[in-house]
Amino acid sequence: MPVEILSNALKLDLELKRFRNKNKDTKIVGVDATASPGNKTLQLAEFCSKVYAFERDPKRSKVLLSRVTKACADHVTCLNLDFIENRIPGIEEKTDEMLKFIVVDPSCSGSGMKLHTTTSEEEDICTIGIKTPESQLTRVQNLSKFQFKILSASLEYDRNVKYVSYSTCSIYPEEDE
Repeated sequence: MPVEILSNALKLDLELKRFRNKNKDTKIVGVDATASPGNKTLQLAEFCSKVYAFERDPKRSKVLLSRVTKACADHVTCLNLDFIENRIPGIEEKTDEMLKFIVVDPSCSGSGMKLHTTTSEEEDICTIGIKTPESQLTRVQNLSKFQFKILSASLEYDRNVKYVSYSTCSIYPEEDE
């Protein structure tokens, strides 16, 4: 694990512990803005008292609900709603819950997935300066617009949010810069 990522994770852990000590009666709430299939939702559920998992696609929402149910994650609420268009039902009125985390892992081109198919260290690929292929450009630009929209919505979602985690598996600059 890269040192910077580990360092940031440890800082987050320490800050979370401090927050929990100061606010023992407050439930820490997390949101997964693009939840299906549910892997990141379940990771978020490990350190949040309550998780709201948004998935706008009905089929993907069923997959999410199935995974959450199998994991017995009773404190995860699956919402077949669009995160951008909707708020957590009643969160503003709840004084014992504080929204702190939003995870955003939107649809992307998947261009980075092929990096996982290398079989040896000698085949490492440098992604600096990679350009989007002309054949993919329109699709990637459309995905980038959606990604920007959902990231912007998460940054403006609630004044109490302290951490927004954004990720894609793309190596194209339009999607991650």
